[in-house]
Amino acid sequence: MYYDKLYLQKVCPKNKGARTRSAFESNKDGNKSMKIILDVMGADNSAAELVKGAILAKKEYGAELVLVGDATEICDALAANGESINSWEIVP
Repeated sequence: MYYDKLYLQKVCPKNKGARTRSAFESNKDGNKSMKIILDVMGADNSAAELVKGAILAKKEYGAELVLVGDATEICDALAANGESINSWEIVP
């Protein structure tokens, strides 16, 4: 199930540019590229540590990630690390 921008604006009201897309998407050449889908709610304490890891993977390896879980927690963790949700896909 994919969520639209209006839903994400409700759970992440500070950032109104949230994106939703399918897990597979065509790149510029028309080839399908795979994304890594990360369930960030699997940590013992909070999503914050897994989100930090996702941020590092994106910066260091250029990984394309989709963060899945409580959108409010994900948005808070991204904001706490100086990230904008505009450059992240979030699936609540």
